[in-house]
Amino acid sequence: MTLLSDNAVQSISMHSFLRFSEVAQRCGFEVEGLLTHAGLKPDVQYRNSERLPLQRLTRIFEHGMANSKLHWFPLALAESFSFDFFPEVETFLATSSNLKEASKLLHWLPHLILPELVFDITQSDQRLELKVRVDHAAASEQETALIKGIEESIVCCVAMFMKKLKLPIEDVVLHFEHSTHPLLAQFGQKMGIHIKSET
Repeated sequence: MTLLSDNAVQSISMHSFLRFSEVAQRCGFEVEGLLTHAGLKPDVQYRNSERLPLQRLTRIFEHGMANSKLHWFPLALAESFSFDFFPEVETFLATSSNLKEASKLLHWLPHLILPELVFDITQSDQRLELKVRVDHAAASEQETALIKGIEESIVCCVAMFMKKLKLPIEDVVLHFEHSTHPLLAQFGQKMGIHIKSET
C-alpha cells in the first residue's frame, strides 16, 4: 500500500462533502478534521469523486474511528452513503426479476467503488452465499484493522440496498470473521437480519 504525500489533496464533489458532513455530525466530530486527515477538499465543479483509492479510504476510517463519540463510524458511513449515488446500480437492481439475477451486479460493482473490493458468490439449491473482502496484501497491521471497518460498511450498504429495493432479506445472515461493534447487532435487529461474529 502506497503512503499518501502530506501535500496530496484530492477533490470531492459537493454531494460527497455533504454526506461526509452528515456522517461527522452523527459521529460527533468536525468534518474539517476528517477532510484534512484524508487529504480531501470539496469542489463545486467536481462531479466524479465517489471512487477513492484504498489508502485514502483507510485515512478516512482512521480519523473516523478514532474520533467518533456518538455512533460507530463504519455503520454511520454505510447509512449515509449506501449506493444511491450510482443511478445505474439502482436501475439494474430495480429491474432484476429475482435475487439470483440481482447478484450479477456484484461482478462489476468493484469497478464503480473500489478496485480492491472482492465479492465471492457461491450458490446452491438452498442458499446464496456472498463473501465480501478488500484485497489488502501489502497492508500493515493497523491498516488491516481499518480495512475490516471498510468491509463492515460495504456489507451494511448491500443489506440496506436490498431492503430498500424490497428484496427478501429475512433469511440473510451477516457473518463477520472478526468481533464486531455492538451497534452492528442493533443494526441487524432493525433490519430484520441475523448478525454473527467471531469473538
